[in-house]
Amino acid sequence: MAPPQPRTDAGDTFPGDLPAAGETTASGAEANALEETSLAVDVIAWADKLIDDLPFLRPEQICALETDRKELAKFAVLKATDMARARELEAAIQAAKEG
Repeated sequence: MAPPQPRTDAGDTFPGDLPAAGETTASGAEANALEETSLAVDVIAWADKLIDDLPFLRPEQICALETDRKELAKFAVLKATDMARARELEAAIQAAKEG
């Protein structure tokens, strides 16, 4: 009688694995959904970068920030995630608008 062979599932993929070489990545609505789920993780870094960049933006760029739907969505997530950082960003935007 032969000894039992050990079971190996090293080649199995699991949810969340990166696509293997040659596989396509998400596009269209699926890509947008993936971006939205990763949004909460990135908003604090986004806010920090924006606060650093605000002094160098032109007035029309600042106005564009306040009307861009994606930027507004990021700000809404930031408010839900870190209210102190959201207030800091609002103050930085106001200061940049004033000159």
